[in-house]
Amino acid sequence: MKRVLLLSGIQVFPPESGGNLRTASLAKSLAGLGCQVRIYSFTGRKADYKSFQRSDFHSPQPGILEYVNRSWILGFLQWATYRLGLPDLWHFLPRPLGRQFWACVESSDLVVADFPFLLRYLKKMKPGTRILNSHNLEHERWRENRFQRACLAPLVKKIEEAASKIADWVLVSNAEEKDFYSVHSVNPGNILLLPNAVAPDRFKPDPSLKVKVRRELGIEDDQKVILFAASHYGPNREAYKTLLDFDREKSNWLEGQRIVFLVVGSVAPGPHRTKTLIATGPVKSVDGYFAAADFAINPIRSGSGTNIKMAEYLLARLPTLATAFGKRGLTLKEGEDYVPLELSRISEGITLMTDLTKEASWKMAYNAYERNRHLIDIGVILQESFAPFLSRALS
Repeated sequence: MKRVLLLSGIQVFPPESGGNLRTASLAKSLAGLGCQVRIYSFTGRKADYKSFQRSDFHSPQPGILEYVNRSWILGFLQWATYRLGLPDLWHFLPRPLGRQFWACVESSDLVVADFPFLLRYLKKMKPGTRILNSHNLEHERWRENRFQRACLAPLVKKIEEAASKIADWVLVSNAEEKDFYSVHSVNPGNILLLPNAVAPDRFKPDPSLKVKVRRELGIEDDQKVILFAASHYGPNREAYKTLLDFDREKSNWLEGQRIVFLVVGSVAPGPHRTKTLIATGPVKSVDGYFAAADFAINPIRSGSGTNIKMAEYLLARLPTLATAFGKRGLTLKEGEDYVPLELSRISEGITLMTDLTKEASWKMAYNAYERNRHLIDIGVILQESFAPFLSRALS
């Protein structure tokens, strides 16, 4: 049995964000292919620090063992970086890495670094064992203001270029990333497109769960629920503000149409509620809220990489309203697989979607999934590309 070490800046299981989901899916994929997967996470969750929980191992499923380092120093660095809105540059600060870190490294055949910010650790690994798992082009994220464009974006780009030269293999989530890493990598043939995919059995139809969640949220049976699931990430916050503004301006219209937005995840700092919008704030798992939804929306207009929320929407078979930017990386035919969203005409898009018959809604969701299952279904991706890649990496 081959042993793979996955290095992560933050605790992976249970996954709480799109980034967590990509990493968790990769770990599960490796375990499913017969690898012994060990995860070393440099920081834990806020609740565990508050309860003074010590660093320890936990096993989220057979074949996967995660060690969470709950050092208060590293936890503070991660928290401060997050609060200041900076990239995870704290990983480059010189410090001893500790006995547990080196024990994990020494017992591994391959090492996967999650994000290019873990370049410092990748450099310490043996040549021929180093894999970079890229989630998106990170330098594209840091362009929201003049300071980011002038200072942060160029710095992050240099880190990505350096990581591409150190890594023996690179896993990328979309074609744009593949082009970037192909230019800068010393092994352009060792770049694998591994889209942001989701386990196909994650969203099983459950009418009783739908009723339960809607009742808990105070949603009436005749209301049409439009889901927006998102983490606390700049483009997601921008999209959430779009929904808040629309809800404020069109509240009476939404109420008359019996429509309610359900915003799930840390994109909202805390619970928030109006007559026609419910925001949960951070939750342990978003899955149950998918059961409560009738439709989904993705009003994203900036960022990089394919949105994992779109993979979730399609796998959950939710008819989806999305901007042209929000559907990037997927093969979707307008009107057949999704409803196009113009941010200046949100009402029109919502009307087109909610006026669909049940049969038309089902057909749209089915078409979208079938056309993109090779991009979003981790089971299909495993069979077609990842298993041969892993065999080559471990040979």
